[in-house]
Amino acid sequence: MRFRKQFSWLMVSLGASVAAHGADAPAADNADALEEVVVTGTNIRGVAPTGSAMIAVDRSMIEESAGVTTSAILLETPQIMNFGITESSRSGNGGAGNITRGVSINLRGISPFATLTLVNGHRMTPNGTTGAAPDPNVIPTIALERVEVVADGASAIYGSDAITGVANLILRRKVDGAEASVHYGVGDSYSDRNIGAMWGNTWSNGNFMVAFENAFHSNLSGVDRDFFRSDLRDQGGSDNRVTQCFPGNIAFGATIYPIPASGPVTPATLVPGAANRCDNIKNIDMLPEAERNSWAMTFDHAFNDRISMFAEGYWSRREYIFQVPTPAQDVVVRNTNAFYVRPGAAPAGTTETVRYSFANDYGPANPLFANTGFARTYNLVGGFNVELPADWRAQAAMTFGHGREQNYSLSIDAAPLNAALASSNPFTALNVFGTSPNGANVLASLPTRVNIAPGRSIQRTYELKADGPLFSLPGGKVRAAVGVEERYLSLLGGQTIGPISGPTTTSVFSERTVKSLFAELAIPIFSGTNAVPGFQGLDLSAAVRREDYSDGMLVAGVL
Repeated sequence: MRFRKQFSWLMVSLGASVAAHGADAPAADNADALEEVVVTGTNIRGVAPTGSAMIAVDRSMIEESAGVTTSAILLETPQIMNFGITESSRSGNGGAGNITRGVSINLRGISPFATLTLVNGHRMTPNGTTGAAPDPNVIPTIALERVEVVADGASAIYGSDAITGVANLILRRKVDGAEASVHYGVGDSYSDRNIGAMWGNTWSNGNFMVAFENAFHSNLSGVDRDFFRSDLRDQGGSDNRVTQCFPGNIAFGATIYPIPASGPVTPATLVPGAANRCDNIKNIDMLPEAERNSWAMTFDHAFNDRISMFAEGYWSRREYIFQVPTPAQDVVVRNTNAFYVRPGAAPAGTTETVRYSFANDYGPANPLFANTGFARTYNLVGGFNVELPADWRAQAAMTFGHGREQNYSLSIDAAPLNAALASSNPFTALNVFGTSPNGANVLASLPTRVNIAPGRSIQRTYELKADGPLFSLPGGKVRAAVGVEERYLSLLGGQTIGPISGPTTTSVFSERTVKSLFAELAIPIFSGTNAVPGFQGLDLSAAVRREDYSDGMLVAGVL
């Protein structure tokens, strides 16, 4: 495979944190500090991110939350918004490509593509038919120890996709015994459930944890919420109902002939007037029906005082059904149609346009036309930690992830539709005037256009980094971290569309390799050891990262 240099980024970050108190304020007592914890927003052990307050959602908050998924729990954090790539909406940045109805974390509502989502500090596999963004719901909530969020730019630490910040999902590790959880919720025309189980074991120099979760929620249809409608005139808005209805409307340019809802449909009864209107959008799902099964695991083992290994991973499969309204469209009817009726006042011609809804033929929301599909992903991480002289530590890690998604739907195929609209045989003709029911054979021949959107993503990451102290200042030890990283990402997408008997498949493949060098420095100016009146703490941090992007080959073709 041939690559060429596309561009390189150099990202630099400087920050400072100050803690100022009166002269009588007590100094920090380092003796009571908790054991060392690696936090989000820095590559240096035991150092909090400078300049950005870290938001933590701990285990107790997770257990007390009414949310049944990771994303629902995080939406209780004000900095995270339900906008962009969500189950309930395809508007906003990234929403258009989210046809499998996934979820992503969107800090401050700027863009889910600008928020980096990690699991234990390692990148997740992107989901969606366009490789849009990771889905945090693939992690069983019972397996979450905490979630750490830095809602500020972290590109110099993690890369160009952490422009608005980073969310780090941290898994539970030291678990002894078994644990289970059950959650069930019900609302008006809606229900959800979450069943989780976890087992873990620890030994003198290691630990293992495995967790499973089944989560389900029903669909929420627009017909079950009276505020979800197109006619907003009583609220001071507009009437946005459509004119593709049953009974429909015959249109000659701007002149509309509404088809009567009762009585005979004849040239004399078809007179110009206000169009028939209907609220087809009511029959769309506000939330799809979805069921997800997920696994997660962690493993740690120390071979001796210097060398230890770790492994972690997750697997998840989500299946969904998203109901859409039965098709409605403008159809052109020829005068050869067995049921053809032309308004008496209409201009002469051999065809007419009918704005028609198939709701009377198939029902207003037939599962035949629903979008169905799945999203399956797994991610595995393995590596070693090595204790070096002078309190330095090196870590080597490799991540491999794979995602596969698909969306499937049926629609009215143009060829049999046009044939039925032109047929002079009452048994094979389509009646769009409502003068008699359409035959089962005719209706069965129409929804034969298939649309399949597949997606596949592969991600591999290799990382080597080290951190430790450099020298001491009166405020404490100056600490640093350095490292290199190589990340490979490939995406395969496309579309299979056309008659079921012979659809056309188009595929699009792209790939990219990102090579990175990064360094970070943490300098304690004032701390509890050298605090002065007005300055109890002052920390300075600096980070630099260089990323070189290769431009993978982009191939589009017809198979």
